[in-house]
Amino acid sequence: MDYRSLIDTVCRRLKGLGIGCEVEAGKVATERAIAKIEDKIKVRLPPELRAFYLTVGDGYSLAWQADAEDLNLPFANLQIPTLKLACTPAGAE
Repeated sequence: MDYRSLIDTVCRRLKGLGIGCEVEAGKVATERAIAKIEDKIKVRLPPELRAFYLTVGDGYSLAWQADAEDLNLPFANLQIPTLKLACTPAGAE
């Protein structure tokens, strides 16, 4: 899947509707960084998640709200944690 194109399409669509969106992404991960985490946790990440980290970024956030004054209108918040954070046991940050 071409995640970058998908995200760009979503942001363009929101902009066309007059809705701003906030996007933050870390640097793309390397195969080596992913392999290191997989070795640490003893699990291979799903192919889709590996592709996301390799093409979009190591850590990602997309947020938008149709109208900050009307909480009944649509909003979204997508958070993909960094590899390090995603593989850290709860409470160990």
